Amino acid sequence: MRIRGLSDDKEKNMHNRKIICGIIGIVCVVIVMILYYTSDNSKRDTVAINGATHMETTALQLTEPAKERLIYVYVCGCVNNPGVIGVKEGSRIVDVIAKAGGMTEEADTNALNQAEPVVDGQKVYVPIKGEEVSNSSSGQGKVNINTAGESELMTLPGIGESKAKAIISYRKESGVFKSIEDIMNIPGIKTSAFSKIKEYICV
Repeated sequence: MRIRGLSDDKEKNMHNRKIICGIIGIVCVVIVMILYYTSDNSKRDTVAINGATHMETTALQLTEPAKERLIYVYVCGCVNNPGVIGVKEGSRIVDVIAKAGGMTEEADTNALNQAEPVVDGQKVYVPIKGEEVSNSSSGQGKVNINTAGESELMTLPGIGESKAKAIISYRKESGVFKSIEDIMNIPGIKTSAFSKIKEYICV
């Protein structure tokens, strides 16, 4: 009888152990599943957040206005505030003149095509009424020494009233300049003076 009782107790203990092991196994499986789904949801949330952030950034980039590029134009002659003017790319001569304070009373308002677009580095010269001016190379910002009037010639570095008159007299007596170097035939305009104006003149 004792042996049988011991055997029954062992069987019960083994049975209980199996039950406990089974419960522990189930609990472990449940814990693993909870951790897995929690981690997976976290990843999905992170992806969703990152995706939303990227979309918001892209939307901001698309809605931000493009920065306007400035160009610089030299305005001189019969304007109230001559000098280098910064204007938006795509501006026209009328915009440049307006930013230079407008034309003076002596200005020849019909001498320029005010609807013409301007380019970076261009020179816009507003002549006085009755003045003969050069229409060539205006986009290059250079003064044509064969056609420029006295006021326009005086916009050149180192060229005052007397030298401007001497250039015009030379044209009348000797004909047009065949090259920009010919301007050194004018008294008072030699190598040093020529070096200051050679980048600003043409024929």
